[in-house]
Amino acid sequence: MFNVGPAELLVIFVIALLVFGPNKLPEVGRQVGRAVSEFRRIQASVRDEVRDVFEPVYGGEPPRLPPKAQPDALAGGPTQGGDDDHPIEAPDADDDADADDAGPDAAGR
Repeated sequence: MFNVGPAELLVIFVIALLVFGPNKLPEVGRQVGRAVSEFRRIQASVRDEVRDVFEPVYGGEPPRLPPKAQPDALAGGPTQGGDDDHPIEAPDADDDADADDAGPDAAGR
């Protein structure tokens, strides 16, 4: 969850000891422990509630998004009529320039 090592924990403990003092530190620790426990309980309750709502709709399995199309898979481009021997060709740059020179009326707009 958090990337906290032993040195960081020691620093946090020393700062807490200085802020709260040795008499109040055990009480603060108990309150933090109770808060974390309550948070986990609420999180489990919400997870179970969401599962109960989606289970009848999706048959127990949550919905999955389709995988993104990979750029390598699209490098060949789409094909006409399912024939892999004749890929659709992109228009030449010269064709685009001719259409732009003709104006919007020539394009049928």
